[in-house]
Amino acid sequence: IPAGEPVRLLLTSTDVIHSFWIPSLAGKLDLIPGHMNVLDLKADKPGVYRGQCAEFCGAQHANMGTFIIAEPRPKFDAWLN
Repeated sequence: IPAGEPVRLLLTSTDVIHSFWIPSLAGKLDLIPGHMNVLDLKADKPGVYRGQCAEFCGAQHANMGTFIIAEPRPKFDAWLN
């Protein structure tokens, strides 16, 4: 994501309830099958931010981590293009 700029994510689930959580950027947001949720976030500075599913959702729950990478706008644009 571009650092220092607001980003809007549209999130849902296709199987069970999950909880999208990036502690350094945003609170937890439940993802419910068939329902679209909006998460607004902003990384004030470049960096790598760890996220995790925070709702026990099955046998592979512990492996449901993610990383959000925030880059300065020129570097983000270069990656995007």
